[in-house]
Amino acid sequence: MKSNLHLAFAIGFVSVMACAEAAEEPAIQNSSFRIVNQSQYQIRELRLHTTESYLDSPNLLSEPLEISEEYIFYGIGEWYVTVFREKYRDGPLIAISTANPVDLMSGQGIRLLVFDESFRTSEDEWLNPGSPRDGGTRQTPDASGNSTPTQDSGRPVMDASQTFMDAGTSTTSIEDAG
Repeated sequence: MKSNLHLAFAIGFVSVMACAEAAEEPAIQNSSFRIVNQSQYQIRELRLHTTESYLDSPNLLSEPLEISEEYIFYGIGEWYVTVFREKYRDGPLIAISTANPVDLMSGQGIRLLVFDESFRTSEDEWLNPGSPRDGGTRQTPDASGNSTPTQDSGRPVMDASQTFMDAGTSTTSIEDAG
């Protein structure tokens, strides 16, 4: 009887310790990545990709992103951003990509302003998915940590004035990239 009591106590102690260790591990929280169109063009396509090439990445927009509109993405990791816009009114499309990936860390808010031929990043407030200010994309990393962005409806508009760090740019004519 005494050994059963000791065994039960030992099993209970191990269970409590395992639960305590599991509770100490912080949950991974996606970063909110707000992409704001500050150019003088509609953005026809928006692609997020983990390599320098955007060719295999899907367009995340169901309709063009108008001037001053924004798109919100949730994820973790390093992401390149490519936007497609007209080179000039009714002209051919060009692709403009960040020269370096934007590093999204857990629980961080990042804002990327898209200008005519450049990008600027800055820190931003973290937007809680489902909050009134969130209306962008939904995405969840899979078991291996890879993320696949998906489109959701609605894009809130907000003022985008802050101090910025240049994210770099590379431009490709769609005709040349084909």
